[in-house]
Amino acid sequence: MESVTANTGSSELTVLLVDDEPNILQALQRLLRRETFRIVTATSGEAALTLLSQLTNVALILSDQRMPQMYGAEFLSRSREYAPEAVRMLLTGYSDLGDAADAINHGGISRYLNKPWNDTELLQAVRNAVESYRMAQENLHLQELVRQQNEELQDWNPNLKDRVLQQTTTLRQKNEELRESMRKQKEA
Repeated sequence: MESVTANTGSSELTVLLVDDEPNILQALQRLLRRETFRIVTATSGEAALTLLSQLTNVALILSDQRMPQMYGAEFLSRSREYAPEAVRMLLTGYSDLGDAADAINHGGISRYLNKPWNDTELLQAVRNAVESYRMAQENLHLQELVRQQNEELQDWNPNLKDRVLQQTTTLRQKNEELRESMRKQKEA
């Protein structure tokens, strides 16, 4: 089962919350309800992958580790196919070092959070992740703009040389015509 809750705001960024326990998803939604991003929830890794195939601008994926059918580390690893730039975080009630290493190595997570969580810490982690994604996207946009401008400049450079040569030739001709005209005036 999946649900979508949209928070109103100017940003079109999305945060995907994945946990097999609906009460955990509700608690996370309550915590994040005042934020300016859209919140999308899923109760399984498979449902979340289906949602990811339809979503754009996924800034953050926050997943539980221990879920039936697919652990969080596997889901986060597979989610890279659909949202490669999204920040990934793992939320778990179990402190298993192997799970953490697996999630980091295969899931590409940036943060490992424990249940029960500290509201302030979790909220700040989510905000930092969304801001990190936003800055990375802005950086990509600026790089593309610079690339386009460089292409335009490369097009201008050969044309600029031709224009300067044409104007120089025209000026030389006018200068020569002026000299000829002045010479004729002196003779007259």
